[in-house]
Amino acid sequence: MLLSQFVAENDRDIGNEERSIWCQKLKFLPSDKMTKPVALASFPGSGNTWLRYLLQQATGILTGSVYLDYDLISSSFPGEGINNSSVLVVKTHEWDPNEWINFRKAILLVREPYKAILAEFNRQHGGHIGEAEGILQEEKKFF
Repeated sequence: MLLSQFVAENDRDIGNEERSIWCQKLKFLPSDKMTKPVALASFPGSGNTWLRYLLQQATGILTGSVYLDYDLISSSFPGEGINNSSVLVVKTHEWDPNEWINFRKAILLVREPYKAILAEFNRQHGGHIGEAEGILQEEKKFF
């Protein structure tokens, strides 16, 4: 069987069928209003969305975010905007200590600063899966 046939026959996507293929049906954790969520903290452009995707694929449990990004919701991140213990981790880029009290633990994702800044620039000018066209052509030769 070809991979394309397998994907077509076993697509369990929540949302956009053309963008994401899930290994298993995604679900929420049992909600416990007394338990604070785990933060997935990073500088923008460090790969937070990619790690969320991998975690969802590996566990089948949705991940959330302190943000509400409609592009991510339409790209099969139905937990986007959910900030409680019903999700595996909650994405945040917030560094204010007053925000830390909302989480019981944190996973800190670190990427080489230059590449993280470049990735964030691309996100701002081309979207989560896009690229800032024409602006950084000279920079690309160094990657």
